[in-house]
Amino acid sequence: MRILLVSMCAACFASFAWAMLRHFDPAGKPKPGMAFTAAVVPLIATLHLLSLLARPFLFPLAALSFYVAGGALFWLAVAATRQRGLAACFQRRVPSGVVSVGAYRFIRHPFYTAYMLAWTAAFIATGWWPLGFSMLFLTILYICAARKEEHDFLRSPLREEYLLYARTTGRFLPRMRSVNIALFQFRRLTF
Repeated sequence: MRILLVSMCAACFASFAWAMLRHFDPAGKPKPGMAFTAAVVPLIATLHLLSLLARPFLFPLAALSFYVAGGALFWLAVAATRQRGLAACFQRRVPSGVVSVGAYRFIRHPFYTAYMLAWTAAFIATGWWPLGFSMLFLTILYICAARKEEHDFLRSPLREEYLLYARTTGRFLPRMRSVNIALFQFRRLTF
């Protein structure tokens, strides 16, 4: 189980690093928030990997499910945003349009949700308080980034489109109404 958890943790963090280098548009010189995030995240990721190698496990299956969910959500978000030129966090650039397909159909910030799931996994696995602190710290960082991005949308020509979109989707978790609508549409197609 240890090898599987370490592998899933490494796969998630490698995916996130790939996105910073290859998927997100750097949108010019890194802003302070982006530079801070890029400096802190690798250090915290190393702490998470080392803790999974050295510490006893409390809830390894639950942690594994968080890594799988985070990784899957991350790659669904990548698929929905290919060729869209999304900027990295804290870069303060509004995309050319509102993304509302794939994972974005249900939540406005699937990348941040995927990151939070992965950061939570090691804490669930080990229960070690420094991992809980790092999870909380990074969750606050992602909430701040999401709020800034939403604020930028609301000050852009996409304001009305984004407001309509925000009414039907949750920020980090799906709204039950959007899930119910999707299930209803799926049932109509299959029966």
